[in-house]
Amino acid sequence: MKKQDLKRLITIGLVFTSVLAVAPVKAWADWKQDNAGWWYTEGTGYATGWRSINGEWYYFDTYGYMKTGWVQYQGKWYYLYNSGVMAKSTTIGGYSVDLNGAWIQNADSTTGNITNTSSTNNSSTINTSTNADPESQKISGVTGIKFDDVTKIVFYDGRGGKSIKVEDKQKVKEFMGYLDGYTIKKATNVEASDGYIHSAHFYINDKDVMRITFVSPLIINDNYYNVIKGELDTDKIDKYLKSVDSSYLTTNEWDDNYKNQ
Repeated sequence: MKKQDLKRLITIGLVFTSVLAVAPVKAWADWKQDNAGWWYTEGTGYATGWRSINGEWYYFDTYGYMKTGWVQYQGKWYYLYNSGVMAKSTTIGGYSVDLNGAWIQNADSTTGNITNTSSTNNSSTINTSTNADPESQKISGVTGIKFDDVTKIVFYDGRGGKSIKVEDKQKVKEFMGYLDGYTIKKATNVEASDGYIHSAHFYINDKDVMRITFVSPLIINDNYYNVIKGELDTDKIDKYLKSVDSSYLTTNEWDDNYKNQ
C-alpha cells in the first residue's frame, strides 16, 4: 500500500473516532401501549415514578403504566391530563395547582371533594370519589389498575394449601366486583398480622400487576391499608374459591380436618 493511501486511511479513522467521541449515543426510549395503558421505555426497561419527557412531567406507577387524573405523591396531590401531562399554574374542577403542579390547599386545610380519576388508559376514568377525604380511595385508584383489564387471578393459601388459578372471565369479573366494593385508606402505626389465609396475584395477560394479602390492615403491593368501606370477609372469599375449585378447603373444613387428626 502506498504511504499516501495509508496516511489517508489513518486520517479518516481518526475523524470517525472523534465523531463517535463527541456525539453521545442516545438511549433507546419510546412510548408503548397495551390494553392496560401507556408506558415509556428506557432501554430494556421502563420508566417508573416522575419523568420529564420533552419538557413535560409524567407519572408512572410501579408497573410502568402512565397515570392520569388526580394522583397523590408524598402527601401532595397532582393532576395529570388525559395525555399524562402534569397540570401546573391552573385550576382543575375548582382546585388550583401551583407552578410545581401541587394542589394549593385552603388555609383552613379544607380538603373539599376530590374525585380521583386516576387511570392507565387515556380513554377511560375510574371514579374513586373520596367525599371529604382525598386520602381514601378505591383499590383501583391506589394501584392504577383498571379492574376490567384483569384476565387472571392466582390465589395462595397461607395455611399451606394449594394455589388456585382463576382464568374464567365471569369468575374473574365476579371477584373484581367484590374488590370494587372496598374503599381503603393508607394505614399508619401499622400492627402487621401474624399470618394470612388468602392472598392473590392479579394478572393482565401474563403481567403480574397487583398483589393483595387479605388481612387487617389489607396489604396491597407491600403497602398497608385500612378498609373503611366494604367488609373484609374471609367467609365470602372461601365460598368464592369453593365455587372455583370444589376441592378447596374452607376455613371451617380446614378446622374440622385439623380437629380430626
